[in-house]
Amino acid sequence: MATVRSTELDLPALRQLVSDVGGQVELYAGHLADPDHSCQCQYIFDGAHAGGIGQVFLDNGLNIVDGGNDCPGEDLARAYLKLLVGAANALPGLLDRLEELENALGA
Repeated sequence: MATVRSTELDLPALRQLVSDVGGQVELYAGHLADPDHSCQCQYIFDGAHAGGIGQVFLDNGLNIVDGGNDCPGEDLARAYLKLLVGAANALPGLLDRLEELENALGA
């Protein structure tokens, strides 16, 4: 598995990351994505690991000098959770389309 820095996420690096996770990305948002659910877990799940593979964090309502975490509020955290899961799930299909376009254009 290759180490990839965020500044190195070109198309070959993205293709390698998708390959590293088995060629398919199928992530699920924790219950925070549904504001009406009684559980508001902030995790990102991959279906194989009950503990999650990622997490968004929520503001704890405290100033930093009082132990605050300076994280986004619930609405923004919910939006990030949905964005991260949606973008990751869309990535393999987007890469396939880009490859088709590259081949059609002779790139």
